[in-house]
Amino acid sequence: MVSKFIQVVDFLFFGIILYFMSGNKSDVWRDFRPEPGRQHITFEKNSLLLPELAILGWLHFSKAFDQALEEDAHPCEYEIHYIVNGEVNWWVEESNYILRAGTMLVIRPGERHGSRTGALEPCEHFWLRIALNEESALPGIDLKQTQKIKSALDSFEIRAFPVSRKIGGQFQDIVDEHRAPSEHSRLVCRALLHHLLVRVIRDYTAEGGNLGQSDISEGIQNCIKEITQNLDSPPTIEQLAKSMSISETAFRKIFRQQVGYSPLDFINRQRVREAEQLLSQGSCHIKEVSHRLGFSSSQYFSTVFKRVTGVSPGEFLKKLKTQV
Repeated sequence: MVSKFIQVVDFLFFGIILYFMSGNKSDVWRDFRPEPGRQHITFEKNSLLLPELAILGWLHFSKAFDQALEEDAHPCEYEIHYIVNGEVNWWVEESNYILRAGTMLVIRPGERHGSRTGALEPCEHFWLRIALNEESALPGIDLKQTQKIKSALDSFEIRAFPVSRKIGGQFQDIVDEHRAPSEHSRLVCRALLHHLLVRVIRDYTAEGGNLGQSDISEGIQNCIKEITQNLDSPPTIEQLAKSMSISETAFRKIFRQQVGYSPLDFINRQRVREAEQLLSQGSCHIKEVSHRLGFSSSQYFSTVFKRVTGVSPGEFLKKLKTQV
């Protein structure tokens, strides 16, 4: 009896030791629940199409998420963030950064980082982690080119810097391929990833003022906020142009230059992202989602949905069921 008691105590003690050795770090997304105005998707491990990636993610918050990004570090991986709109406050090692729309943040292997505030601010941003080392080549390119990419990232003296809006489109395309993978998605993702890495390096090394061209003006940021907060009945081009005291033609031109999409295309993309979240929750049928997001008909909704994602709403739901 006594020996059994001692065995139980030893087992519990060993379990407690393992618990504390594991670090007992809480997951920032543990309490996250998708809801209108707060969207998030992450691909890890088996859900990733490329083994060289450790994680791929996208989030879009129109309101703050009351959870800080806790201190973290990744010994063998580079972490790359791109802010589409909004603002976030982070730290890396001993430096603080305010990241605004059009800004890239590159974190090197082993560097400690986290958020400076107790919440994740309203924003839209993409991120990925990729393993790079000097002994093995990235799939699809040779060792020499891999070493050049690693050396370039290591040489960055500035961690946060403005980049081309095209990077946001490349991130979006990689995420879209993961959302609805097809026969050639792995090949497409790898080409996009290589292009993205090269563009980051080129934008960093670009001459002086060229980098600042990616900034989104305050007027356009206000328009984006107005759109994302009213997806069921978005403001018209006329209303948005008037809010900036410019013509509709000038507004369309400026919006496309700074955001990378036409106003209508941007509105439809935001609506589709919201639709994906609603469909994923399983609480709404396709017709309900179409009506809830202000589409004139479920047929038009299906057309726009397929144009943005590559699959119809029905096909999207089928893929969700196969993943469960």
